[in-house]
Amino acid sequence: MLKSLLEKITRYFVYLLLFLLPWQTRLILRPGNGWEYKTVGIFGTEILLWLILLLTVIFYLRHIKAVRKIDLRVLFFVVLAAINYWIVPDKWAVVQQLIHVLEAGLLFWFLIGGQINRLPAVYAFLGGLSLQVVLAIYQFLNQSTFASRLLGLTVHNSAMPGASVIENLDGRWLRAYGGLPHPNILAGYLALGIVLIALVLQCFSVGRRGRLVLLADTVLLTMGLFFTFSRAAWLALFVSLLVYGFSGLKDKKIFQSFSFLILGIFIILSLIFAPLLITRVTAQGRLETISTSERIAGYSEAWQLLKKHPFFGVGAGNYTAAVYGELDSSRQSWTYQPLHNTWVLMLVELGLVGILIILLALLYIFKYSLFDVPYALVVLFIIIGLFDHYLWSLYSGLMLLAVGAGLTSPPVQVQLVSPRHATKAEHDSGFIGREP
Repeated sequence: MLKSLLEKITRYFVYLLLFLLPWQTRLILRPGNGWEYKTVGIFGTEILLWLILLLTVIFYLRHIKAVRKIDLRVLFFVVLAAINYWIVPDKWAVVQQLIHVLEAGLLFWFLIGGQINRLPAVYAFLGGLSLQVVLAIYQFLNQSTFASRLLGLTVHNSAMPGASVIENLDGRWLRAYGGLPHPNILAGYLALGIVLIALVLQCFSVGRRGRLVLLADTVLLTMGLFFTFSRAAWLALFVSLLVYGFSGLKDKKIFQSFSFLILGIFIILSLIFAPLLITRVTAQGRLETISTSERIAGYSEAWQLLKKHPFFGVGAGNYTAAVYGELDSSRQSWTYQPLHNTWVLMLVELGLVGILIILLALLYIFKYSLFDVPYALVVLFIIIGLFDHYLWSLYSGLMLLAVGAGLTSPPVQVQLVSPRHATKAEHDSGFIGREP
């Protein structure tokens, strides 16, 4: 009975983690003084994640048959960590980055471990996103945010330098942040939530009431996504849904209704906020021009660093420190940003050797599941990664990847349960697979 109770507690802790994941409550260990990528701290959800691991190790270790196979995975990670630790100037940053990578792997492992019921897990994640949207809409309509140490919120308003805004002839308009560090990151979370709703509608029998609740949540998430004004997330969502629409669908009528609902919300809001949309889409205006120039200049910086460090890179989490130390030390601290391309950024930070290690580790760990993840999800992350860096550079981005892959990969019962419980775990887990 005690073991059953602890299994349930662990499972509900995972659901709680998914619900709380967007909140950025953090204990700062080393302030960056305006330089986010030199800030070192511990997020509240990290503590919850390690508590889940502790419970898992204590009560399930004797049932984990894969333990004897884990040595090569650990070796990959240790080699990558050792290379990065000894070659970088900012060792705190590399330790933090690699811990975040490890935590993303742990979250993925928990989600495929066979004890997690996928439908409640998705609902927990969507519930957390719904609260984020309420906050995001308030922020946009109020054109400011409020500070809260408990919730991990900082003050932003349209008049503040450095705030993420749209600037046109009518003035400056603050984009919605929610509880996340940047509107683009909130947009990535909301886009994933919408794709997960599409998958649930196809892969689970949720009943008429369940469909209505999910469609209502789709309206809410779509509104929040619009107010982030994230072009990359908009593009990624529409392309991923288009890809999913051309795959074999169990119920095309539901998917068509779902898609028209999203499109209708976007059209209505586009008509209401047409001047802002035009500025954002056409990339005209002073701030849009500056943003485009900085992104183009980032590729030049990345190329220079890659030529200097082709094999071992500049070190995980050390891109901005390398730009400061090797290329340009004259800027304001807040202007140092990673390259807005996740995949190239990983190459520059890890080098060819590091990327090879990552690829080998991924093939070794996920070889059975990568091909079962829905194409729509893969397309979503690829496109977001082409235009932004947070999927690699920030804890919230790595967790987003883990949630997306973990909730849509097939469960592995032998990892967390004994053989006699495998059948029940397989029945309860569910699988949001590529084929509906």
